[in-house]
Amino acid sequence: MVENQRNADSTADLVLLTGATGYVGGRLLQALEQRGQRLRCLARRPENLRARVSAEIEVV
Repeated sequence: MVENQRNADSTADLVLLTGATGYVGGRLLQALEQRGQRLRCLARRPENLRARVSAEIEVV
């Protein structure tokens, strides 16, 4: 039970963003990144997004 709590706590501030290469998603990505939000971005073509984001953002 304690292990599950740790996993939940470690992802509490993590936001999954889909559509980050699109018009709205791209602007949302910029806004969240400026706020210092932890992000995981889902992309159809991850290589197109990796060049545009900082190393702290996980792209899958």
